[in-house]
Amino acid sequence: MNFSNRQLRYIFEGLTDDEKYYVLAEMPVSVDFLPKDSSDEYEGYKIPEGEKFNGEVVSKRIAEVNKKVAKRVMPQ
Repeated sequence: MNFSNRQLRYIFEGLTDDEKYYVLAEMPVSVDFLPKDSSDEYEGYKIPEGEKFNGEVVSKRIAEVNKKVAKRVMPQ
């Protein structure tokens, strides 16, 4: 999973109003609900290893977790 504040960034990019300059800013940010360092577990889900590993199932679960984290980081 590797969800953590260590990897969380806010990235802004765009053009100035006169369209003469491209602006890019990347800043580290953090949220209270993510751990400081990387982890292979998130909210009780841990990627299985060995015979229990099923790439299709894991990919689906990671996509679900991605959506969940994105909604918490950037609520609409």
